[in-house]
Amino acid sequence: NQSEGITSLSRLICKKLGIRDKLGNLKDRTARQILYNMDCAGHIKLKKARSPVKASSDKGYNKFEFHKPTRKVFELDTFYRDKYDIRCIVASSAKERQYWNHFMSHYHYLKNPRIIGKSCKQIFYLNNTPIALVGWGSPALKIEERDLWLKSNGFKLPDAIECGISNCRFLILPWAKVQNLGSYIMKKALQDAQKYYLKRYGEQILWADTFIDPAKFLGTLYKASNWEYIGMTKGYGKTGYGNTNHGKKKMIFAFLNKKGFKK
Repeated sequence: NQSEGITSLSRLICKKLGIRDKLGNLKDRTARQILYNMDCAGHIKLKKARSPVKASSDKGYNKFEFHKPTRKVFELDTFYRDKYDIRCIVASSAKERQYWNHFMSHYHYLKNPRIIGKSCKQIFYLNNTPIALVGWGSPALKIEERDLWLKSNGFKLPDAIECGISNCRFLILPWAKVQNLGSYIMKKALQDAQKYYLKRYGEQILWADTFIDPAKFLGTLYKASNWEYIGMTKGYGKTGYGNTNHGKKKMIFAFLNKKGFKK
């Protein structure tokens, strides 16, 4: 199948070998990584990947900008969650995903709305106004400090990867200035993500991780949400299916779902 790309080949392999998750979905992410590793080792030769298409910049009026408030919605010293109608939805429709992508690419410092693997994109509303975006994805297959933490908590690798998620995006939109809002959003986001992954993928989420750039943040939000600092990365980042050393070490925070975990 020399004419097929890596995605088509990985799905074909999963179908032929019956590589599926608990709900019967193809686990093609695992197959893609294996194919990439075999290509790097010289065992096979994959079709050269196409160069990514550059997204065109917004010109003039954007269809999502009418949701943007003209002033700060709230600016309070303390957040009282019982006082406000806060709801969380998962961006499941094409319009909702475009909506999430638009605000993430405009207001998050990474400017990249893409999430790797099994994803969950959440939009938080306060009285029908969007105030926060949260994104969850598949965790990295191998992180030394995190893997040591998983083993210390009774998990067995690599099986533990299937019951974890990574908080890869968190954004409080600039017009929502409320103290303590972030920690509440994080706790609610994780609870809802656990329910979503169980329903959508049939996976019980027992742990989560995230990576913080110490040059920009201190991880205060995660500390307030009972996440645990477990160490630093070695400065490598994902590039396609491989890794490159960019030299920017990040703090690793992890959360253990003790209620759902049995040693």
